[in-house]
Amino acid sequence: AQSISGTTTPERADARQVRYQLLQARGNGRARSAQILDSVHSRYQDATYSTCDPQSRLWDFQGHQFDINRATGIGIAHDVSMRFMGVPFLWLPWMRFPVNGQRLSGFLAPSFGGSSNSGMYLRVPYYLNLAPNYDATLEPAFYSLRGPMLGGQFRYLLDASKGELNFNYMPHDNLYGGKRWMLQYQDSTALIPGWSFNANINRVSDNTYFEDFGNSLTLAATSLLGSSAYINGGGSWWNAALGVDTYQLTDPTLPQDVQPYSRLPRGVLDLDIPLSGPLIFGLRSEAVAFRKHGAPEGDRLDLYPYLEAPLQGAAWFLRPRLGFRYTRYWLQGNNGDPSRALPIAQLDSGLIFDRSVNLFGHSYTQTLEPRAYYLY
Repeated sequence: AQSISGTTTPERADARQVRYQLLQARGNGRARSAQILDSVHSRYQDATYSTCDPQSRLWDFQGHQFDINRATGIGIAHDVSMRFMGVPFLWLPWMRFPVNGQRLSGFLAPSFGGSSNSGMYLRVPYYLNLAPNYDATLEPAFYSLRGPMLGGQFRYLLDASKGELNFNYMPHDNLYGGKRWMLQYQDSTALIPGWSFNANINRVSDNTYFEDFGNSLTLAATSLLGSSAYINGGGSWWNAALGVDTYQLTDPTLPQDVQPYSRLPRGVLDLDIPLSGPLIFGLRSEAVAFRKHGAPEGDRLDLYPYLEAPLQGAAWFLRPRLGFRYTRYWLQGNNGDPSRALPIAQLDSGLIFDRSVNLFGHSYTQTLEPRAYYLY
């Protein structure tokens, strides 16, 4: 501050030409004048506020007056402009903002950029603190070559479920000549003890969406989107799953033939049942229906029962196994129904050698694990 005066009883102070830093928050800025009204209230005139580093400020607020309440963690700005890299892009007569780590509805830092496909774009996200266990973000955007777009995110955390929804929607793309959209949804829900539901849905309106709107090299190079939804169950000696898998090709340069088959549906059952002593009866099984437009379709059953007797000591292990692999296809059309039946014998064995060594004054453990594996 250029000058400061105040009293200790009551706790008041006045300062001119101030640079300030909130000690229990990341907020900082400058002000023509600052007043400490009491132990929790302060007021700043013709001030700026930002949570960025003062030496590399990306965004800030510039307002006629800021009132800060450290007890509630909330600041109120009057006649305020939001600036990005010093350029104003939004004016509000009044707004609230957090001055600590608490969640509060309001605008987030904007983003902008550009590409040869879509031109310059500006995104201004607005955060909605709906409840302690769910919230949302709305993100209106504008692309200079394509038009307006609305994006958003919704997150929830319930007693038995958690998930996240992300979307982008453009009602009319000036270059494409139609609507464009993107949808991502993830959910994990506990059903009954031992059973759960898991979904991971990813879809776009067309196969050039990421090429036009992907704002990173990873997104722009995405060639395949996978979606799945499964009911999963498990116990001490079994695991089961039933669900679907679908795929969408998002690279316009690739032929449709490279798109994987959808699995509508797919069921899996795995068993590891202890018998007498070290003996274990196991089963790996899968039933799946392969579906793909314009390609041969069919169903497959794969069964692999086996007996295993794993043995292990402090420095060795031995895992003999005898099994039988049976696979059967039911193909549509005149493609036949191929099958296979394979007896399988395998022996997995190994030794474990450890010793302590000193190297450059430090102690290490050196491990040697020779292994032999036989499969017939």
